[in-house]
Amino acid sequence: MCGGRDASDSVASAGSLKLTQCMAILRHLGRKHGLAPKTDEERIRTDQAAVQFLDIRNSFCRLCYGEDFVRRFGHAIIAFAPPFLGQQSC
Repeated sequence: MCGGRDASDSVASAGSLKLTQCMAILRHLGRKHGLAPKTDEERIRTDQAAVQFLDIRNSFCRLCYGEDFVRRFGHAIIAFAPPFLGQQSC
């Protein structure tokens, strides 16, 4: 569903609306099927986790698509993984 090559690969309908952004699609499906957070604390933790995963993804993309990928790869995993994994508390 998410991460397709173009917008038509990631489309969901919400009534008359067409959703093409991955996070919007996932949140819509969560609400539709009763999987969305119900309390303020659950919403805050869900938002925090979603943004943390995006930060991890963005760091990994910078690592993989950087000009000096081969030189940095081994050291980067060691440098990036522990701080991100240590921050996970939910």
